[in-house]
Amino acid sequence: MMQSKGDRAKWIIFLSSTLTLMSLTAVASIVNEIRDNLNLTTSVTGIVITLYALTVVLISPFIGKFIDKFGAKNLLVGGLFLYGISGLMVLIDGSLLVLILSRIIMGIGVAAIFSTVTVIIGDIYSGSKLHHMMGLRVSINNAGAVAWPILGGLLGEISWQAPFALFLIGFPIGLIALKEVPKTHIGFTETAKDSRISFFSVIRDNPNLIIIYLLMFLTTITVSVGALFIPRLLQLIGIANTVTIGFYISALTLAVATTSFFYGWIMDNLRNYLMILISFILWVVGFSLLTFIPTTVTIVFAVVALGIGRGMVFPATIAWANEVGPESERGIIVSTDTAFAYLGIFMAPFLLFPAEEFGGIIGVFGALTIFNIFILVIILVGGLAFKLSGRSGMKL
Repeated sequence: MMQSKGDRAKWIIFLSSTLTLMSLTAVASIVNEIRDNLNLTTSVTGIVITLYALTVVLISPFIGKFIDKFGAKNLLVGGLFLYGISGLMVLIDGSLLVLILSRIIMGIGVAAIFSTVTVIIGDIYSGSKLHHMMGLRVSINNAGAVAWPILGGLLGEISWQAPFALFLIGFPIGLIALKEVPKTHIGFTETAKDSRISFFSVIRDNPNLIIIYLLMFLTTITVSVGALFIPRLLQLIGIANTVTIGFYISALTLAVATTSFFYGWIMDNLRNYLMILISFILWVVGFSLLTFIPTTVTIVFAVVALGIGRGMVFPATIAWANEVGPESERGIIVSTDTAFAYLGIFMAPFLLFPAEEFGGIIGVFGALTIFNIFILVIILVGGLAFKLSGRSGMKL
């Protein structure tokens, strides 16, 4: 039986979404090679690699306005083509300047892809179905990302530039999306123009957005740390092979994929508060293992713990952002969520640089352990205060 156009469009949208995570995980296995070939420090290498995330942060508000004004499909296709161009640039020229420029172009493409995919799904689905679809989306993203570090590591054995060939997949997906993906989020131009509701008034009327954005920021730091600092930790304990490092990074993404696949069931059976609480407990456990007993075995358990926590929180924040505020403002609300996601990726090397200078790679994971314990205490105290106030259930 032939697959319907709607089903084909759904899978093209999901496939497009996987590229946003590939932008970091595909080069995670070759961070050490990029550092050595371009004569950079670990922290500077991290900043260069995550520069695309800063671009996402800066460009996302404009992406949101374009989505609300012109619809999502054309922006999705354009983002996919920019994604392919960014990989082609590094294959042609492996200089530091071209690498930096390619990461900026990739950032524009990723900003367009991430936000448009979120808006398209939000336009088509709602309620429990929306949460199930967001969980499936994140699961597929990370299932694909299980392969990216391994493929990147295999290509890295050829040269440090070779893994960037993976980004060329943006070209064929863009062509298919142009044909298969329906136009959505159309008809809001007049609503948005005539409405007196500003984005800041949406924040004022929906303060839960602040919690949603903060959670998105925190959860993306876990992926950034996994991609940028765990390879260095593995090197310190005697694991330098890019393929082996790729398997460790893949363990993180596999944990996210598996958890996200069951996210719909988790949402049906756990309150939001408990889901967040469990995630931060897992992050404390994961970062503690990396700090105090980093071995070839405990690092696997650590990245799995980090991945399970992310697999619960990440799809939740995306779905919640789709449910808050007026539909005519969905583009800007979702794109701001995107901005906070990539702000976490970009800021991780900067925030953790003092810890690395003071205590090395172990100091980085020690700082993250302390920070997550601090947040966990806030969550526990906040939950207790909420319960003592006499309210039933904690809703975000």
